Amino acid sequence: MGSSFYTPLVVHGRALCYSPAKRDLLIDRLHITLPPGGACIIQGANASGKSTFLRDLLNLGEHVSGWLQRNSTIHYLGENDKDNFRSDLTLYGCLKLFCRNAGMPYQEVSWALRAVNLFHVHDQKYSHLSQGQRKRASLARLLVVPRALWLLDEPTLALDTNSLTILEQIIHFHRMQGGCVVAATHTHIDIPDSTRIRLGDLETL
Repeated sequence: MGSSFYTPLVVHGRALCYSPAKRDLLIDRLHITLPPGGACIIQGANASGKSTFLRDLLNLGEHVSGWLQRNSTIHYLGENDKDNFRSDLTLYGCLKLFCRNAGMPYQEVSWALRAVNLFHVHDQKYSHLSQGQRKRASLARLLVVPRALWLLDEPTLALDTNSLTILEQIIHFHRMQGGCVVAATHTHIDIPDSTRIRLGDLETL
């Protein structure tokens, strides 16, 4: 599979508040620059602002100051990614539908299912999949419709050790294609040569 992703992500002096109604700062003076193939891990405890920051990258946040430059093609994988899947369709049918809606060929669906070790359940309805299988199905969704920037909110949840390895391999593949990844997590994930930022003290690790 080939790809041509060249636009970096730049976040400069970004300050975010809790909500439009509550103007107290949650994040202050955040700086990130991602070159092609770059990755950033946002770490922090619950309610530290990880999801708020990802929403800001989608232009859904309430920023106070600073600016961001991002590629317009984005995949967002959040806690409720299951809402993107049709429960009445098979897993293969769901991924094929994603391709059709994006105007993409669906020849890569089988490859993506094998990449996340789900081809053996390709003909099962999405509603019949386990929680871990649904999480890996979301990873397959990232593969079948290429997007330059991946925003991953707690991507390790519901993944066992083998599935975590699959996630890390997929992220590596995406970066090798020139894509960028921002992952918000409170657990360990092995993403080499990544910028790490711990919310709360805004320390760049």
